[in-house]
Amino acid sequence: MNKQEYQCVRPLIDELNKGGVPADIYRRISAFVFGWVERYEKRQENKKSKMPDCGYAGFAEKLGLPGYVHNYLNTFVDYLRDRHPNAYRSIQNSGKSHRKWWWDSLVTIERLMRIDGFTWEEIKAAIDFAMNDPFWQKVFRSITKLRKTNAEGIKYIAVWLDKAKHRQEETDINRQVYALKKMLLNNGWQDFPPEVQHRIRKYREPHDWKIASTGEKTKLVNNQILPDYRRELRGRK
Repeated sequence: MNKQEYQCVRPLIDELNKGGVPADIYRRISAFVFGWVERYEKRQENKKSKMPDCGYAGFAEKLGLPGYVHNYLNTFVDYLRDRHPNAYRSIQNSGKSHRKWWWDSLVTIERLMRIDGFTWEEIKAAIDFAMNDPFWQKVFRSITKLRKTNAEGIKYIAVWLDKAKHRQEETDINRQVYALKKMLLNNGWQDFPPEVQHRIRKYREPHDWKIASTGEKTKLVNNQILPDYRRELRGRK
């Protein structure tokens, strides 16, 4: 397929995807045409990803990426040096391997944005999560892993973003639970806002709370009030 043929076939693909072609015709031509176009687009994509002759500092500009993306990759290089010295040495051994690593990393980021629809903020958040997670930092050695898929066919960037979101939610919940614990154990009944007084009444009457010892209050807070509050917060997510 050449460029002219592709320009003729591409509108047909769009019509097929819209459901604008009768089912019997769709079945006859879809497998052939889709494969034809997919191979052409893949060849075009490979041409775009050919490493240019310029220095690696100019790769981001060649791909239309902001300079801060290139600068951020220095953070990942530092991470490799500290966590994966063998991987770090492999990209430092020669100028060619060093340039190829930068090019492949930036091409991955460019495709994540242009093809997969992720924002730079999401890409950075996924990388930050993998670099700092106790499990994933053991196996995260390349930016190209972001576009690879796990056994369920899900890209690792999506996996890590989901885990990062869950971790942030847990952090927010822990912060709120700790704030409530601090309030309950360091203030008197008269200092509690109405919603906190209402929460305590589920377990103790105001008089019983006021005369309870510090140990009794701590046990009630840790074993009943806070676990129920944590479950309530999780149910809101």
